[in-house]
Formats: sequence, C-alpha cells, structure tokens
Amino acid sequence: MPAPRALSRRELLRAGALAAVGGVAAACGSSGAAGAAGGSSAATTGATSTAGTPGASPSAGASAAGTAATSAAASAAASGAASGSAAGSGFPVTITHKFGTTTVPAAPQRVLSLGYTDHDPLLALGIVPVGVIQWIPEWKRGVGPWAEPLLKGTTPALFGYELDFDKAASLEPDLILNIGFDPDQKTYDRLSAIAPTIAPPAGVKPYGVAWEQMTDLVATAVGRKADGQRLIADTKARVAEAAAAHPGFAGKTFSIAGTYQGQISYYQKTDIRNQLMRSLGFEDTPFVAQQDPEDFFASLSPEQATSLDADLMIFFGEAGTTQASVLKAYPTLATLPVVADGRMLFMTDSKTTMAFSASSVLSIPIALEAVVPAAAKVL
Repeated sequence: MPAPRALSRRELLRAGALAAVGGVAAACGSSGAAGAAGGSSAATTGATSTAGTPGASPSAGASAAGTAATSAAASAAASGAASGSAAGSGFPVTITHKFGTTTVPAAPQRVLSLGYTDHDPLLALGIVPVGVIQWIPEWKRGVGPWAEPLLKGTTPALFGYELDFDKAASLEPDLILNIGFDPDQKTYDRLSAIAPTIAPPAGVKPYGVAWEQMTDLVATAVGRKADGQRLIADTKARVAEAAAAHPGFAGKTFSIAGTYQGQISYYQKTDIRNQLMRSLGFEDTPFVAQQDPEDFFASLSPEQATSLDADLMIFFGEAGTTQASVLKAYPTLATLPVVADGRMLFMTDSKTTMAFSASSVLSIPIALEAVVPAAAKVL
C-alpha cells in the first residue's frame, strides 16, 4: 500500500479553510482560502452516525453549545483574573521556546495574539488582546463564539495567516504571543523586533501545542501563572468527569478524518484533536499511532481509507455535504466496519467542529457536549 501523502505547507493552509464550515484541516487556514470556503453556510446538524441516528437536533445542539460557551466564559471570569488590564506579578519572566528564550520585563498592557488559539487562554485570564488572527472568516470579531463574551464589546485588530508586520508594529504591543502557529526563524526575528515574542515550545510538531501547555505559557507570560493553573485544573476536571461517566471509551480506537481535493484526509496523533480524544480514554488506531508525522494531518487515496477503520470515526463534512453524498463519492468508506456498523459521527456544525478543533480552555466544554454524548450513543 502506498504511504500516506503529507500535504505541502501551502496545501495545509488552503485545507485549513474547510474547517470553517466543518471541513478537515482546522488548525492553520489562511484568511484568503478560508474566505473562499466560507461562502457556503454549514449544515445545521451537529453530529450524526452513518446509521442515520442524530447525535443532537440542530436546536438542541445550538442550545447545548450556547450553554457551554456561557458556562466556560463564566468560569473564566470567576478564575480570579482581574478584568481589563493585563497586570500580573513576578516579573521579569523568562520563557524558553524553540528559538531560545524571551524575557518579559514587566506586566504587559497590550498583548498581540498571533497564534490561532492563543487568544482563548488570554481571554480566559481576563485580558483582551489588541489583535488576533482571524482564523475563520465568519468570526467577524476574530474569535470563536465561546470567547466573544470575554471581548467586553471590543473588536481586536484582525490579521491573516500572512502576518502584516507593519500593522503589528502600529498596535504598539508590549507582548506578542505566537504559540499556536508554525513560525520560522525569520518570522520570529521580525516579531521580536517589535516586542518580546513567545514562540512554540521546542520539540512540538506544528500546531501541536497541548492546550495545557498553551494555557501555562500564556499565563506565565502575563504574570498570572496561578490563574492559569486553576483554568487547567478546572478544564482537566471537566474532561475527567466525562471520561469517568463513559468508562466504555477506555481502550476504544478512534480516527478523525475528512475529505480534501478528492482524497481522504486524517488527523495525526500529534494534533490537538487527537490529544483531546486520548484524554477521554480513546486510543489512536495502530495505523495513526505508527506514523511519525511532520504535520498535523495527511491524505490518503480513497482506496487507502481502510487504514482508518476504528471503533469510532469522527468525520468532518464540508459545507453542503451529507454523509450519504460523501459515502457515494468515496465508496471505500462505506465498506469500513466502523461506517457499516453506524459508528461514524458525521459532523458539520461549524460551532461544534471548531470548538473541537480549537481545543482550548474555553472551547473544550462545547467540544465535550458535542462529541461525548454522540460517541456514547453509537458505541
């Protein structure tokens, strides 16, 4: 069998647009590509199995997601972080990352968030960024619906994947977060010339920074490490509660897939979505577990789709598609036991798929409410 094809960096960026409407590569879409994909609205269903059993009705899914978002925002606001200012303590702070070390000399007052999810823990700590990457075109204020209540009525300056360094400098930041990103040395150097910049940790695959590590790095950089630890503990408790309530998840294999340019694409074991599933007790399939990925997802030809058979498959459908249309277009998928037995969750609701894809302290509650009950139902 041919080896899975790792997508090029440019392909990864184009593929990222699909996530805006329930597609496959959610971690790093360029704003231009995302805009092209974002013209179609996502299907209203949250998750359905291939047996046709709905994971949730549209209204129930929206209500659950809204409740989770409100709960997450309220929990963040109650974490003890002061609102408005980015005041912290314990400065100077020195943080080690893939390009060396960065020292933050004093409590930052103007934080620029240039990682795809860096702003979520920042907002959970009560700090509104002066600018963010507009990951998804539908997010007119640059952040997911779970984070909007914490913007306090403001709209940060918006950036695309191709960073505008002049625009960044004009915002006069005193700290730049570039953690949930894949910067090269040149990008880091240009950002560092503007303000102290926190890059991804050394040894972490692109877009693979765990939500716990992300939260800790952001909290440390702004002088609120203790608040960050509380956010981590609260979120871990939510995940542990979900896992304990569903002991049948333990040891079950899973794969997360979608389609892109006529091929089946799947998420690698280093991806944050896979990390979240493992924290619920699931295990990567042997095929995914044996990969040594350089990127967060890769593609297979349709005949290779059998490699993704598992106890549970989560499938991100593109806008306007149904599970029936996807199975017709990719008949090999229909032959997989996981599909034939109705254990494939076909997800198209953009709020829930993006909450799953963000996997942050603010979005994880929504992801759990979307995925856990649906997975329990089909298993």
